[in-house]
Amino acid sequence: MVLEKLLYITKVSTPLVIVLSLTYEMFYFFGMGTSLSNTPLNTSDFLRGWLNWYPYIFGSVTGYIFLELTIRRLELWQTEEQIISSSSNPEALRRKRERPYVFGKYLGILFIFLFAILGEKFLYSFCFGLTILVSYFLGWVLQGSPWSISSSDLKKIFTFLIALIFLAAYSWKKGGDVHKNSETQTVYQVTSEKSTTPQKVIRIFDQWSLVHLNENNYAWVNHQSSTSIQFSADRAKFNGFGFNLWDKLCVKTKASQD
Repeated sequence: MVLEKLLYITKVSTPLVIVLSLTYEMFYFFGMGTSLSNTPLNTSDFLRGWLNWYPYIFGSVTGYIFLELTIRRLELWQTEEQIISSSSNPEALRRKRERPYVFGKYLGILFIFLFAILGEKFLYSFCFGLTILVSYFLGWVLQGSPWSISSSDLKKIFTFLIALIFLAAYSWKKGGDVHKNSETQTVYQVTSEKSTTPQKVIRIFDQWSLVHLNENNYAWVNHQSSTSIQFSADRAKFNGFGFNLWDKLCVKTKASQD
C-alpha cells in the first residue's frame, strides 16, 4: 500500500515539476526581455530548475495547507453539506457562507483593475485576483458537467493554480530585476585561449552560464569551450495605463504652455 502511494506520488510529481520548471524559466526570460526559445538550455536544466522555485512553492503550499487544516479543525472536519444541513435554517446559512466567495470575486476584479491602472506595484494582487476569477470560471464551466469532480479535487486544482500563477509572476519579476541587480552579482572568471575576463554571473546551468557584460548586454558562456553567445535584453517597466495616461497629459499640458 505504501509502495503504491509512493509510486503514485512519483508519477504525479514528475510532470508537475517539469510544468513548474518550464513556467519558471519561460517567465524568467520573458521578464528579462528575451524568450526561452532564444536560450541554449536543455532538458536537464529544466529538471534541475526546481531548485530555484522549490522554496517559494513549498512555503506557499505549506501556508495554504496549514490554513486549510486549521479551518477544517474549527469546523470539526465536517463537509459543507453536513454543516449546512445541521442548521435550523439551512438556506440562510448557505447564503451566509457564500458571502466571502462573492466578496472575493469583486475583490479579484478590483485587484486586476488596480494592476491595469497602477502597474507592477500591484503584481501579486493581480495574481491573487486572477486566481480567484480563474477558479470561478472553472467552477462555472464544470457546474452540471458530465465530469464528476469532487470538492477535494477542486481544492487540488485551486492549489495548483495558485502555485502556477504566483510562480509565473515571481519569476517574471525576478527576470526583470536582473537589469537592476546586475552590478551586485557574483564575479566569475571566464577563461579563454586569448584572455581571462571577469564576468558577473547571473545564473549557472548545466553547460552554460548567463553573464552580464555591460548595460543591457549579456552572454551565454559555455563551460567546456568558453564559447560565448552574446545578446541584448531589456524590458520596460509596466507602470499601468493610468500612469501612462497621466504622463501623456502632463507632456501635452507642458507643450501647450510653452
